[in-house]
Amino acid sequence: MKSHSLSCGLSLALAFAFSVGLTSGQVSPKAVSHVLDRRNPDNWFDVEIPKSMGEPRRFADVDGGFWDAPDLRITFSYWTFENTPNYVRNRGAASKEELVLVCPSSKQTRIVRTRISSRRAVVQSCKETGASNFRYLYHVSFPRLDVFNGESFNPGTFTLTINYNNRNTVHLAARIADSIRFSGKSSNK
Repeated sequence: MKSHSLSCGLSLALAFAFSVGLTSGQVSPKAVSHVLDRRNPDNWFDVEIPKSMGEPRRFADVDGGFWDAPDLRITFSYWTFENTPNYVRNRGAASKEELVLVCPSSKQTRIVRTRISSRRAVVQSCKETGASNFRYLYHVSFPRLDVFNGESFNPGTFTLTINYNNRNTVHLAARIADSIRFSGKSSNK
């Protein structure tokens, strides 16, 4: 009898520890797969997303969407310069075409100008400072790219942001960002 109550008590203690881990964010109920699958959410670009993530959800106020998991969020958005969202216009940029820096200036921030899919891109990597459930940010912007506005391609901006908690996920974030491919109609200036 004593051994049965001891094993029941131990089982309850383990279940409690596991549930506390789930609610505190230490243990993920469903880890994101590192196996990537190519997706084409808006028919003019495609990107590789972890297979375990479903279809993207959509924004109401800007073209784009996001895939969400407990330990990873992938967000994409784009707009033509004449349709620049108010949250970008209100940042006090001298021009709607000016690069928006999402990472604060610090020793831990990395900003790299590179090419992805033969297009000029700016990659920013830093610790998350805003109100977010994530600790790290990997942001790729294509500041001058012809984007599709629903009718035609026009000069604009495309961004892909990957938010994550585990510092080692930066390698997965870089793989996702490097996988972006644009259709031949989308030129880079």
